[in-house]
Amino acid sequence: MIGILVDYYNGIPIVVTDAITKKIRSRTHRKKRIDKKWLRRYGYKEVTDHSKTILVNGTLYMSQKMYDRLQEELAKIRAGGTAGM
Repeated sequence: MIGILVDYYNGIPIVVTDAITKKIRSRTHRKKRIDKKWLRRYGYKEVTDHSKTILVNGTLYMSQKMYDRLQEELAKIRAGGTAGM
């Protein structure tokens, strides 16, 4: 995984990367027969998964969007509120 070491959280290094991906259908159709043909023709595409955080060998890997959400929630906790994550 290629990424940039951004921060530490409780001694755990956080790396922001776009290598966390998921496969989604390129096109879908409401009819099953046509949808099957479109799957063969257009296939899948990989997009960055903004909902996952992976812990590997003591290092957290996440997308930039997920890192921003983490920072917002930590700011709420530090201000005395409760987190909604």
